[in-house]
Order: sequence, then C-alpha cells, then structure tokens
Amino acid sequence: MFRKLPLTASMIPMFALSLWMTSCQRPLEQSPSQRLGALGQAQNSQLRAHAARTPRADGMQVYFGNLHTHTSYSDGILTPREAYRMSAGNGLDFQAITEHNHAAAGGTDGIWLTPERYEDLKAAAKEFNQPGKFAALYGQEFSTISSGNHMNVFNAATIIDVPNGDYKQLYEKWLPAHPEVAFIQFNHPNYRSDLGLAPQDTHNPTRSAAQSAAERAAEIAEEQHHLAEMQAEAKLFPQSRSSSNLFNDYGYDDYNRNFAAMAQAANPYVRTLEILNGPGTSPKPIGKADAKNEADYFFYLNEGFKIAPSADQDNHYAHWGSLHTGRTGVVARALTPEGVYEAIRARRVFATEDQNLELVMTANGRYMGEVLPYTPEVNLEISLRDPDEPTASYIVQVFADEPGKEVAKPIFQQQVPAGRNQLKVSWKPSASSESYAFVKVSQLNTDGQFDDAWTAPVWVSPSRR
Repeated sequence: MFRKLPLTASMIPMFALSLWMTSCQRPLEQSPSQRLGALGQAQNSQLRAHAARTPRADGMQVYFGNLHTHTSYSDGILTPREAYRMSAGNGLDFQAITEHNHAAAGGTDGIWLTPERYEDLKAAAKEFNQPGKFAALYGQEFSTISSGNHMNVFNAATIIDVPNGDYKQLYEKWLPAHPEVAFIQFNHPNYRSDLGLAPQDTHNPTRSAAQSAAERAAEIAEEQHHLAEMQAEAKLFPQSRSSSNLFNDYGYDDYNRNFAAMAQAANPYVRTLEILNGPGTSPKPIGKADAKNEADYFFYLNEGFKIAPSADQDNHYAHWGSLHTGRTGVVARALTPEGVYEAIRARRVFATEDQNLELVMTANGRYMGEVLPYTPEVNLEISLRDPDEPTASYIVQVFADEPGKEVAKPIFQQQVPAGRNQLKVSWKPSASSESYAFVKVSQLNTDGQFDDAWTAPVWVSPSRR
C-alpha cells in the first residue's frame, strides 16, 4: 500500500532537486517553452503519438488518462505546463494535476497551494486543452493522511478553505456551495490500516511465462478467499480503540463510524476510488504499479459507496504518463474536460494495468455505472479490445454483491480465447434489496505476464421498479 510522504530535499536526487528549485523560482509569466527543462526535453524526444481509436457504435469512445499528479506547485517538481506536455506526449488522453492544499486546510507540513499558483494552474490547463486531442484537468488534494486520508476535488473555482480533515463540513456545506466541482475521488485507500487491522499484503509477484491459465485461475480463487477473510475481519474491528490516525478515512469519524451515514453524505459527489496508485515518489518509471488496492474497492462498494475504480500515478517526479502502464479509462462522448467529467460523473469508468486495454460493460443496453430499475434478469455484455495485443486471451469474472452482506464473489468465470472480444452473461439481481455487479479481467499476454482490469459496477434497485 503506497502512502505518500512529503518530499524533502534529502529524498530528491540532485538532478531533480535542481530542476525543482529552478521551477519554483521561475516567474509565472514564462511561456511553456521556456519552462521545459533538460529532463523534460530528454523525455519529450521519446514521446509516442496517440494510438488510433475506434468509436463505439453509439459514438462513444474510450479514452485513457491519469487523475492524480503533482508538480512544484505543491510537493512535486517542474511546473503544470511541463506536466501537461509530457503526459500528452506520453499518449495520455487526459491528465489532472491535483496539488496539495494542506496549508489552506490547516496543515503545518509546508505543502501548500497559493491562490496565485492555483490561478496559474487553471490557466495552464486552459492553454493545453485541445478538443479531440487532449483534456487538461485540474484539482486539489484535500486533507492530510493523519486527518482522514487524501481526497481529490476536481474543477473547484477556489482553493478549499475547509479545516483539515473536516469531511462533514466538506460534504454538507462546502461542496453544495460549489456546484462547479465535477466530482471527488478517494485517494490511496487502506481500510485495514484505518480500522486498526493487520496490514494487507498488496505485493503483486511477477508471474512467470510458464504459469498456465489454470494456475492463474487458482491464484484468482485464492485472492477471492483472502478478500472474503479480510472483509469478515473488518466487521469485527475494535470500536474501543482510539487514535487520531484511525477510524477517520474520508470522514468516517465525522459520521460516528457509521459507513451508511458517511456514504449518504459522500455519494452525491464521490465517483472514483484509486484501485492503483503510484508509487509517485519513485524517481524512475517502474514496470507496474505496486499499490493494488482491490480489497479496498470491494470493501467500499460493500459499504454502500457508489464508486468506480481508477488507476493513477500520483506523480511527484517528471514521469507523467510514463511511471507505469496503469490507466484510468473512461467512455466519453468527447475528449474535452467536460466530456471526461461527464463520463466520470456517470461512472462510465474502468481501471487497467495495461496502457490501452479497453474494458466496457453494459447491462440491458445501459453502461456500467448506472443505477437501473429492477428486472428479474440483467443481460451483461462485456467487450474487450487491446490494439497492440490482439492475440492475448483473458480470464473474465463477473462479481455480484448486496451492500452490507459478504464481500462480492464471482458468479461467473470463463477463459476467453484470443480473437474473441465479446461476452454475454446473465445476472439475476436481488428482488428485495439493492445489488450490484461488475467485471474483473485478467489479460494473459503473449509474454506470459498478466494485466488486470476492473469496471465500475451497475446497480439494480428494487425501489426503482
């Protein structure tokens, strides 16, 4: 589980420190070309063009991006303009720069975003937006780890002035007063740590080329058993234990440790939770994200939060779009900030460890993320596409659950051979309470490695018959 710490000079390699100090000293009026340092120029020379995209039958299109990054405007290096340029060149369709606002929220760690810097961040996003080519998004990372973990707030007009960790005020007063906010995201979750349970093992061992599909299927079964055990353990967390660092993620303490009340307050605004994050303080790109928060996704869905998974990089160095191959995917009508925001608000979202694996689920013809009226049977259609790995095969699982019951379990699993990219599954939701279903895919690549991907759920509510 990656929990980021504030960067200090001793943690930053000398070449990065030099760039960071230089970028902080540059006046805001400098042009984007003047701000591109030596490191950015070296990386920019190797940037790849955007891959050709095939629109869906309804005109929607899949886009890939990153919803969590930093620059020298808080605790990263270089500037927003350099970050947008690098991410676009690295093939991302959209990127959000989400600087910390700790000082404004009452923090004392020296990480802060001034009004002047925030206005320049918004100006940079406007400069780099190119409809149909690149969507430059912006936001703020609210709160501190010890005061309730971090949350990204997107498209706010002003710096959030809510006291540090006061999520109740954020949900019930500040957000209703700021309708321009597109959505919020729960960052780098770790429910086991917050509930005082034993640390979860997020290590994802490298799988060898010799591992068969049957072995991977057995591994998946073991993973699901482990998830069920952790979920059961979470129901028994020690309520009497007291610590300022416990029982407060995303406002849990503000709602008397009642997830149902917290979900009711947060659900109008929250849309995504990071199933993959960082390691953003790694100065060099890595092959794969090391923070695989699948258990947290399952947990918060089970507690009633209507969320989609995201796969972000949390960049603090100059590797925007190249830290790893994880991507947040959206199904959008247009590649513009509003087009991306609308897709995320509707939860037409998936997370993938592969840089261009498209995974889309529909239910009775409606996209993932929707809340549907009850029908005795729901026809799920799953589509897969990876343009640079056409011979890959897949293990496809459909999970279903009712909030408050056991952790979601697979109701369907099948190996899909290479060349097949469509699958239909029938699901019978609960007739008495709200239920949901989502898809997890393990892509079996030709090099013997595996990439996982997850969709947002579709919910079925008997109250909406």
